[in-house]
Amino acid sequence: MALECQRAATLPERMRMEEEKARSSESYIIAELGEAEQQALADFKLAIAAAAKAGEFSIPSAGNAGATEQGDDPPPAAAPAGIDSSDSGITLWGIPLLDGSGAADVVMLKFLRAREFKVDVAVGMLKNTVSWRKRFGCDGGFLGEEIEAGIKSTGFYYGCDKGGHPVCYNIVDSGMYQELLDGQDGFEKLLRWRVKLMEDGIKLLDFDPRGVSSMVQVIDLKNFSMKKKARAALLDTIQLFSDNYPELVSKLMLVNVPWYYNALYVMISPFLTQRSKDKISVATKRKTPEALFAAISPENVPVQYGGLGKANDELFRNAKATITESCVKAGSMLIIEIQINEGDEVSWELSVLGWDVSYGAEFTPSTEGGYTVIVEKPRKISAQEFQGEGELVGNDGICNTFKTKSPGSLLLTIDNSAAKKKKLVHYRYIVRG
Repeated sequence: MALECQRAATLPERMRMEEEKARSSESYIIAELGEAEQQALADFKLAIAAAAKAGEFSIPSAGNAGATEQGDDPPPAAAPAGIDSSDSGITLWGIPLLDGSGAADVVMLKFLRAREFKVDVAVGMLKNTVSWRKRFGCDGGFLGEEIEAGIKSTGFYYGCDKGGHPVCYNIVDSGMYQELLDGQDGFEKLLRWRVKLMEDGIKLLDFDPRGVSSMVQVIDLKNFSMKKKARAALLDTIQLFSDNYPELVSKLMLVNVPWYYNALYVMISPFLTQRSKDKISVATKRKTPEALFAAISPENVPVQYGGLGKANDELFRNAKATITESCVKAGSMLIIEIQINEGDEVSWELSVLGWDVSYGAEFTPSTEGGYTVIVEKPRKISAQEFQGEGELVGNDGICNTFKTKSPGSLLLTIDNSAAKKKKLVHYRYIVRG
């Protein structure tokens, strides 16, 4: 009995400790870190300053790579005790590391976490990163180089996840990779594009201790194969990013995963830390939309993945239009009715997971003697129409506008009668008087 009472008494304390550990393992707020982590951060700052004084860093120009879209950085805070402010010339992603700012703490904590708070190892990692960036020209002019269309089609940013993290979609096309790698400087071109893509994403981060300092990476493996050159290029890229962009990915979503994923994971696993492995989620082709919608709102999921996101979204970009989700059972249809007053203009868009349905739109006036107007003639829509890959351009999905001179109802019809599986529909509309 005494033992049971002792266990009951210590359970809340254990729970509190576990919660604090979980919070501090991801937090960038100094007060929320454990004592050992705070001490490691202080030691890390001193070690960086000492290494800088000894000339052990190849310091790149400060430049403006990695500057945020919010404007100029705030004035730097006072340098930490024991660090001469004259040593604050080490800049990474546009952030001076030794100026005592919260942004600098965020960057340094990323290196420490990537190396399990082993200060000496983290310092070595930082030195290598600074040196690599100078050799590779990350803070130089190469980021403005013209990128070949074929390479550029393999990655793009669109929207944010539900936590506000920018989302990068990466298309791993082994066929294109193989053709590129067979050419002159193919891997170098591909790697430069991947680095540019990462650097562009970093510009979207604010590095505030309470803000967003990481992104979501969606890796589309639909056209990936285990061809030797493509496989080697993938592994080399993973290794380089693991070494030089620590803790900048909040979630790694592998989608359209092939049946041989286990073999692929065994191949890439040695290049990933346990923290990186814990951030991986995997979805087969059938489960990909479901996985994306769990993390990202439909308006931020590109059309080719079943969402409402499209390249030219001027109409709905700033509109307060509620997205509705509906399920259409196999062998049935969904009719969306939108009431319109005289002179109103209505705009709508919708997406169907898996498509292969019939879609049409018509307007039925409520005034006596009025006649039905066919807005969009019913037609069969195949999944192939919305399975474009690469850069998000030129694919607007189902989107239209209609203006009426009389009151009535706009009816949007999703016909799933011929299907044997239910379909998930997302739609929204705005009515302007």
